[in-house]
Amino acid sequence: MKKSIKITKNDAETEINKNNYDQKKEKAIEEISSICAFLLSKNNEFNTEKCFECILDYIKKYDRILYAPISGTIYSVCASKEHEKSSDIMGNITSNIDKVKEYAHSDSVNDRIRKANNTEKKQLLDTQKSILKIWDHINLAYQQYDVLRQSDEETNKKIDLCLEPFQKKITQEISSQLLTMLGIFTALAFLLFGGISSLENLFSNSAMPILKFMVIGSIWSLCLLNLLFIFLYCVLKIIKISPVNNDDSSIFRKYAIFWWTNFIVISIMIFSLWGYYLTSTNSHDWVNQILLTNPLITTLFIILILILIAFGLYRKTKHVKK
Repeated sequence: MKKSIKITKNDAETEINKNNYDQKKEKAIEEISSICAFLLSKNNEFNTEKCFECILDYIKKYDRILYAPISGTIYSVCASKEHEKSSDIMGNITSNIDKVKEYAHSDSVNDRIRKANNTEKKQLLDTQKSILKIWDHINLAYQQYDVLRQSDEETNKKIDLCLEPFQKKITQEISSQLLTMLGIFTALAFLLFGGISSLENLFSNSAMPILKFMVIGSIWSLCLLNLLFIFLYCVLKIIKISPVNNDDSSIFRKYAIFWWTNFIVISIMIFSLWGYYLTSTNSHDWVNQILLTNPLITTLFIILILILIAFGLYRKTKHVKK
């Protein structure tokens, strides 16, 4: 079942009155804006009497001045132009409204007031008052804008003064960090390429025994790895970064890769030294005898030792979740 919507006569009249009021308000805004545009004319092209008549016609229709369009005109003039040009335009506006204010109190207007009837007399007097209000509001709006503009400039200056020491500090820190990083990478490049170039001499000697080559290569790798670790450790201390999130971890857990690489390189070096000693002293017959008689047990024993050492190192370097 549809419900009918009843519109009473009072509601309809209220809606009509509201629409009429909105239309009247829009027309009043348009006319006061046209008066402001009239006041923007150049001094030599400005017609004082015509402007007075426009304001009089406005008062006859609407009876009161709307100040919002006046303020909007002043703010738009000051904001859209450069400061020097806006000063010139504001000089034209104030000069023109001064002329209108003087004309509103001139003898011709006063004679017109004396000869007019009561209605026209009231309208002319209201026009005189309204012109004075327009003149006052124009000057007030310009002063408000000028004060706000100056306050913005002062605020920006204060912000710049407050930020200046922080900007200098940040710039110095960034510059020092960039120089530090440049020095770090330069030193790292010299370290790596210098170590690699020193190893070239080792490869150039093809007559060197393989075990001796492995011993020298292991010592070179051990020295280079430890130098690289010390270098990176010092870099981490300089830039104040911890390699792990938990600072309470042991040194084995903090630098696990360092211990594993050292373990591998030292293992290779020990076996290489042992083999080189046996071959250089011709005392490897007993090893040959053991390997020939019990090769499986010997191999398993060596593998077991390596597994035990690796397992112990793994327990030392393993991160424990809390």
